[in-house]
Amino acid sequence: MLCNPVVNLRLAESEVVLVKELAWWGHLNEQSVSRAMLALILAYAALSLSIQLSLDISPWRADSPIEFLTDLVVLCGSLFACIQLVRHRATLLRRAWISALLAMALIASGESTDWFSNVKGSNPLGLQYKVLLWILSVAALYHCASHYITQRLVRNWMLTGLTLQLVSNFIELATGLAPAIVLGHDEPMELAIDYTELLSLLCYIAALFFTQVRPATVRALAGTVLGIPRLAIAEAMAWSPRAAQPVEIGAVARRLFSERRLFRRARYPTRHAALHWPGLRQTVTLGMVALFGLALAPRIRQLGGKNMCRQLIELGQLGMRQGIDAFTYYLLELYRPGGRRESRFYLTRYETKNGLFNVLNGVRGKPQNRPYKMTDKVAFAEVCARLGVATPPILLAIEDAAVQVRAEAAELDRDLFAKLRRGRGAKSTSQFRRIGPHLYLDRAGTPLGLDQILERLRVQSLERFGNRRASLIVQPRLLNHSSLADLAEQSLVTIRIVTCRNERDEPEATHGILRILSMIEPAWDTAPDTEFGAAIDVRNGVLGWLTGDRPETCLQWYDRHPISRAPILGRQVPQWSELVDLALRAHAGFPTRILVGWDLALTPDGPVMLEGNSNMDVSFVQRTYREPIGRSRLGELLHHHFLALHRH
Repeated sequence: MLCNPVVNLRLAESEVVLVKELAWWGHLNEQSVSRAMLALILAYAALSLSIQLSLDISPWRADSPIEFLTDLVVLCGSLFACIQLVRHRATLLRRAWISALLAMALIASGESTDWFSNVKGSNPLGLQYKVLLWILSVAALYHCASHYITQRLVRNWMLTGLTLQLVSNFIELATGLAPAIVLGHDEPMELAIDYTELLSLLCYIAALFFTQVRPATVRALAGTVLGIPRLAIAEAMAWSPRAAQPVEIGAVARRLFSERRLFRRARYPTRHAALHWPGLRQTVTLGMVALFGLALAPRIRQLGGKNMCRQLIELGQLGMRQGIDAFTYYLLELYRPGGRRESRFYLTRYETKNGLFNVLNGVRGKPQNRPYKMTDKVAFAEVCARLGVATPPILLAIEDAAVQVRAEAAELDRDLFAKLRRGRGAKSTSQFRRIGPHLYLDRAGTPLGLDQILERLRVQSLERFGNRRASLIVQPRLLNHSSLADLAEQSLVTIRIVTCRNERDEPEATHGILRILSMIEPAWDTAPDTEFGAAIDVRNGVLGWLTGDRPETCLQWYDRHPISRAPILGRQVPQWSELVDLALRAHAGFPTRILVGWDLALTPDGPVMLEGNSNMDVSFVQRTYREPIGRSRLGELLHHHFLALHRH
């Protein structure tokens, strides 16, 4: 029998056969579903044409087969719109489906004009009235489809329908307004008008259909119709090597970012806002091509990759068309065969860091009577304490040179770690190792007393960091769990767990990365890499290959630690389920946050939450996994939320 460890259930032998026969369902994608829809449309159109030609009824008559079959399509579209209006009556989408129903009514009104002029030919005013109704109906249909326009099938079928309708309207206006000069009113032209009109209407109905139906829906529906057990469908999907439905999430995100003008703050690739203006941004992109392309292209070529000219052309094309810069191109290995096509599945720092994630996480507003920002580590620790999520205690808080003591003096007689109260990563951190009673060594090996440390931190708190002063907190210096001690000397090995709210609004873990901060290991020569990372299989906590965070070292992958030679590939992260549970419980305490990258540590006392990042870096996640987010579960979830953001 076939056993799926994901659902931990066994199938009957008869169902195993079904699973293997249905394995191809796992490969069902947008292209195959779109082809199936095209086949249905062509079959209906061919049937309509054959019936029309087989009967001795002129196409311009209101009771002709082509008119009757067009009316049938309008009726089906109206019923579909009514069903969706009932389904979405309590949501913001009700207006969209009211527009769709109005469009069907306008199209029906246009078709009914033939009943009042059931003679060969028609007057110009009647034609103009019918064309006006079609224009209004398209506007109403577009209003409905615009709520789903980030779905490629909806967009493509709407554009196809519009093109066919323009052709139909042009022919009808030409034959109606200048029949003697242009084409006349012979029956073949009338048939061409009605037939093209029918095809455009079928395309519009297909666009509405794809607002609600995706490949996963087709799989479930087919399983129900064929009487296939749901478990068999789930097993077939799990057995398939591509169980997750790929989403061109990068293309969707960049389109949404651009069309909805979601730029909020200059963060990447430069914090100078003026350099993000049109024209200057392209100049920066070309400058990065020169900076990274000219330096790295020869190395890629030497190792059997694309030639330099091809790399530079791709850098220019991706930069101008999609805004993908040279740093991202090499970090994500888009120079590999098929990388240019795969770029549509990759998210980049440009759209995510400069506003998209901030807007996405801000849609739900600010909860009352609780901190909503994760950047304030004091407020963050208070929320975690209420949730029962373990965090390092805050011993001191220093702001504007004023020291707030939050612990007894005896608790300060230990290894200490100071960092920004509102900051990320290892920037502006200090570490003090205890060598005697209230006596410490800093990273440079300088001995300091507690009073000297406090004075140093007071001075640092008066410095400017970004647009505010550098408020600081002091916590106990955490040590690595014995199972991870061979991966670092002075730094704390952190574990990034990415969680995203799913379709049921529940946090779901999608990615994990083991991170080693080489930038605070003074004895290591790992330049230019400031950090190493290895992907973690979220199902079992097993590590993948280790790699760096700089494009200059994009070709380097390690199965062992490059300094300590400790094994990496295939290594098990201990207490992995507890780490994931901690991240999920923390996410539950921040209901307005949709996507969060949680930084945790595994200490001798167990898992500890360090901080949460709602504007997380997407590049290093994709690099360590060597897979775009669009081909992961996170891509499906983000697509779900991007559609909601588009409708908001």
